Amino acid sequence: METTKRFSEVRVLRVLVLVLAGALVVLFAFGSMDKRPASSAALLSEAPRITPAQAEEAALAYVQRSTVRKLRLDELDGRPVYSVALDAQGKDVEVMVDANSGDIARAEYHLLMYAPRPSLTEQTP
Repeated sequence: METTKRFSEVRVLRVLVLVLAGALVVLFAFGSMDKRPASSAALLSEAPRITPAQAEEAALAYVQRSTVRKLRLDELDGRPVYSVALDAQGKDVEVMVDANSGDIARAEYHLLMYAPRPSLTEQTP
């Protein structure tokens, strides 16, 4: 009888821990979502001071010999930025341009995770 009672107490404790852990996960997930705007339009109370073309120009000047793949209005640390995705000679680069000042807020270089496959016609020594 003692063993059965102890077994049910352990089961109740496990369920309680799982319920509390689930509640914490939900609180953190939905608590952080409240701080994010629904869209870039909701982020801006006024229009950005620089145009998308000026943001492209700033990003291209920052990363030489690159081309623009994508540009979008985004947010970084609560301030509006243009996120400019560049192709810099085969490397992915994302440049964040402050939408009000035109300054570079951040640049992220993404490395390729694979090596190019050798040609079938190449002979290895």
